[in-house]
Amino acid sequence: MRMNGAINQKRLYGLRIVKKALSVLAISDKLYINFGEVIINICYPSQSANLYLCPNILPNILHPNLNITTMKINFIVLLILVFPNVKANEIVHEKKPTADSDSTAKQFGVYADGLHDDTKALQAYANYCFGDSAHFHGNQYPYLNKPFILPAGVIRTTAPINFYHVHGGVIKGQGRFATTITNDRSTIFHTNGFEYTTVSDFQLASGNKSYTLFDLTWDNSPGGACQSNTFSNIYFQGGRIGLDIGKNGYMGSENLIQNCFFQGCFNGLETANYNALQNTIIGGNFQGCDYGIGINAGSANVYSTGFQANGWDIAVTNSANDCMIINGCRSESANFLYSANSQNMTITGITHISLNKGAFATGVLGSIENCNSLNGYVQPLSGTKIEGCWFGRVDWYNGSQSYHAGDRVDTLRNHTGHMPNKGGKLD
Repeated sequence: MRMNGAINQKRLYGLRIVKKALSVLAISDKLYINFGEVIINICYPSQSANLYLCPNILPNILHPNLNITTMKINFIVLLILVFPNVKANEIVHEKKPTADSDSTAKQFGVYADGLHDDTKALQAYANYCFGDSAHFHGNQYPYLNKPFILPAGVIRTTAPINFYHVHGGVIKGQGRFATTITNDRSTIFHTNGFEYTTVSDFQLASGNKSYTLFDLTWDNSPGGACQSNTFSNIYFQGGRIGLDIGKNGYMGSENLIQNCFFQGCFNGLETANYNALQNTIIGGNFQGCDYGIGINAGSANVYSTGFQANGWDIAVTNSANDCMIINGCRSESANFLYSANSQNMTITGITHISLNKGAFATGVLGSIENCNSLNGYVQPLSGTKIEGCWFGRVDWYNGSQSYHAGDRVDTLRNHTGHMPNKGGKLD
């Protein structure tokens, strides 16, 4: 059949694209042909010379007369039949995986040598794994996600690495001291929507106290919210805030922070809005921070965590009728717990052994049970129960009564100065 000039021109252009695709497939397992907002994903079976149109391609973008379920498509007719009236912009290929665990990141140009600026390469890799700001995978296409595997070495960045609506992703380094991402000029990692994602095994470091290391936030746009993430075996060093949860005012709840180390931050971990609730911190350590854990709004439960040389280990400055549990922690800081908003707390099994005088717990409402404090005082609110505790300071109770150093408190209820069953000797 004779074709007119315009159609012939388009089909010849299509043949040139396909010819380019042939060379790409020689080194690839997959081929992506990008038509602006539409991407064709073509699989190359290992034991066939033909191409298959992958089943995950959206049916509504295809020619209505084509049945796409594992249909064999000839190279030449692929563009002609499926997209006769559009212009192909580019072809992107995915290399075959190798045994080198960091080959994918370095394939995008990440040097990880501490000398080169890896910002653009690392951002390109993040976009490849989860999509960019305009074409994120989000909560509709999480099956397109790929593990974001960071190589060993020092990855130097100078601008934020942005993650857009990551839903069920994996971000992983080679170990908390094997993989380091540094940035002294800006936030290191920034999210807009980040949920059900596992982040582990690397270090984030900054010598600039003006910037956050990991900015976990969301602007309420569709595609994926901010909740239920797991952070494990990460070393947060320096910066203004190590892990900032929910600063844009939307969500930030049910995150698990497990065996992470926060050192030298102004604020190690911060919850920043009233829906940043039920965050859980298990193990790990906060050391040399002005504030280890800062609850500016929201809540966090803290279990078996170590604290050393912080200005305040835990500071609660705001909340909205929330409760917190702090259990089994050990502190060598002078000041352990500060609460300014009458948040109801259960504080149990805390060892507070600073050699310097300070505060064990101030502004607390709830209960303090089975705790030891060598040099800390308690300033509870009315209605707080203190039971089964030992305090080494003479003036440990900041109220109308005082006790000898070393006396054990069996039961003390602070009801406007009335303290039945004191268990200690009055001075």
